[in-house]
Amino acid sequence: MEVAEPMSQHPDAVRLARLYALRRHQGQAALSLDAYDRWGHGANYPGLEADQALAAGASETDAAMRALAATLDPEVRQAFVEARIALLERYLEHVAGDSTEAFVARGECEAWRGFGRGESQLVRQNTYYVRFDAAQFQELFGFDPLDLDALTS
Repeated sequence: MEVAEPMSQHPDAVRLARLYALRRHQGQAALSLDAYDRWGHGANYPGLEADQALAAGASETDAAMRALAATLDPEVRQAFVEARIALLERYLEHVAGDSTEAFVARGECEAWRGFGRGESQLVRQNTYYVRFDAAQFQELFGFDPLDLDALTS
């Protein structure tokens, strides 16, 4: 696996990574809300209102990601893609090759490659099957993707 370069010298790439990290949290909140809607037992769960507020901002985040992606310098875009794929490749090292997790992660790698070629301005992340190494993410992008407070302040 090739080592991706840190994005610290590319502020737009870091901004885009922050938006993707926020969108990941929003997707996780939406997944929790869906599960609650399907199988909840009438009582609100702790954090329900926070999840509702977080998930409600998803389309705004998607629009911001598309707008920023459309303005990325091609070299920065490619470096960003290489960093995202490096995260997924690290994940793939730790899951069974024939698992659903691996299938989903490989599909996401292909989506990032398409993004790199300019075929799309947005990559849908899987918030259920795919997990990142937070330390590797922080090395690449310079912030903790798990710190929602830092992403929303």
